[in-house]
Amino acid sequence: MKKLTAILLMLMAIRVAVAQEDPISEFYGMKFGSTKAQVMAKMTNKGYKPKNNNPTSLMYEEVKFLNKEVDMIFKFVDDELFEGIVLFTPDLESQLIRMYRSISDDVRMKYGKGQDFEIYDYPYEKGDGHELTAIRIGKAQFTTYWMGQNTAGTDGKEPNTISLEIRPKGYIALTYQDSARVDKVIARQNSEKMEEL
Repeated sequence: MKKLTAILLMLMAIRVAVAQEDPISEFYGMKFGSTKAQVMAKMTNKGYKPKNNNPTSLMYEEVKFLNKEVDMIFKFVDDELFEGIVLFTPDLESQLIRMYRSISDDVRMKYGKGQDFEIYDYPYEKGDGHELTAIRIGKAQFTTYWMGQNTAGTDGKEPNTISLEIRPKGYIALTYQDSARVDKVIARQNSEKMEEL
């Protein structure tokens, strides 16, 4: 009987561990799947009003995030939050790479080490002193990815993700995504393309 009880307790512990929520389950305190009205109410409580409000997204300016003023975008599918984007713009272009690395360090504190990519196209290369020029003309990529965990065990569901990247126009984008809802958006876009064909 003791052996059976121990086995049952062990199986329950494994089930609880497998059923743990993906660590990337929210954006700016809003759970993925939150409605647009819920997000707007929480942002209003934090003192922010949307600059742009359309059926599939909300945009806020001058939001406090990581001790910086940023623009923030919330994206929805079927009135469910599936993506959040934070846009950082340094005061000086020369601060772009340093700011990117600082944000990466901040995200790493919560989600662990991500996968870093720093890729240059010819004639540019790392350490040549022309990194900012390469970024500006689209010849350099600075990107870091963090992946959550599969919340449903072995059902093949993709984990949620966070990506950080420097964009050629001189700003940094930090993007949080709910993989299941992103798949829904992609499927819908593909269906619309097929209808056009």
